[in-house]
Amino acid sequence: MNLNFSFPFRLFETHSFGDVESDYINFERAYTDYTLNRRLQPFAPETLAGKQSINEINARLNSIQKQKSIEVAKVKL
Repeated sequence: MNLNFSFPFRLFETHSFGDVESDYINFERAYTDYTLNRRLQPFAPETLAGKQSINEINARLNSIQKQKSIEVAKVKL
């Protein structure tokens, strides 16, 4: 999902939010973290490595299943 929007933080730089000030600051910090993570993708190498590992495991599983069927055929002879 591609969301192309940004929150206008600059419009609120001079405003005071009273009781919800700390909630607004937490929102701003979380939003900034979210946008940085989406742009920089710091976990991309781990994701790629995980996908490669899954592919290797699936290939090994297929090989073992083929070996099993060969061994079962040998036993039947």
